Amino acid sequence: MSTSHTAAPDAPLIVALGTSLGRRAHLLQQAVAALAITPQVRILASSDVYDTTPLGGVAKHRFLNAAIRLETTLEPEPLLDVLQSVETALGRTRNQHWEDRTMDLDLVLWGERVIKTPRLVVPHPELHRRRFVLAPAVDLAPQARHPLRDRSLRQLLEALPTTEGDCVRVGPLTLLPMD
Repeated sequence: MSTSHTAAPDAPLIVALGTSLGRRAHLLQQAVAALAITPQVRILASSDVYDTTPLGGVAKHRFLNAAIRLETTLEPEPLLDVLQSVETALGRTRNQHWEDRTMDLDLVLWGERVIKTPRLVVPHPELHRRRFVLAPAVDLAPQARHPLRDRSLRQLLEALPTTEGDCVRVGPLTLLPMD
């Protein structure tokens, strides 16, 4: 019997999606569609899409960001392998930190779990500082608690300073069949 790694609505498994190159909306849809057909992964919900300012001074293009809520029977690192294989299939290369990319999939929250391995840290170490991750995550689970900060995702988002235009809701993430 397999064990499903899911949690109550206030302790979800959330994956953040981001893209700044190519047909961004289509790439978000393709990433979700690829995960939707992955054995042992089930998408429970998706956030709205946000148009966001890039961080770090390297990326030159605005990002589209979203988040999805999953359940899975996979352990954390095999799930990371799935996420990275979807990124690669969508043209992701890794040359420079904070560079523009076709797809970025980050496992940002897994309920109350705290995971630290050489390949994976959950909750994402910058989750509490990133409006472009928190805004979509709040769409999915506003009351979910950050296990290391003892605050809800909504509280973390509300605590961030706002800059006009840095994170603008553009609409729902819709699913399209894979090309």
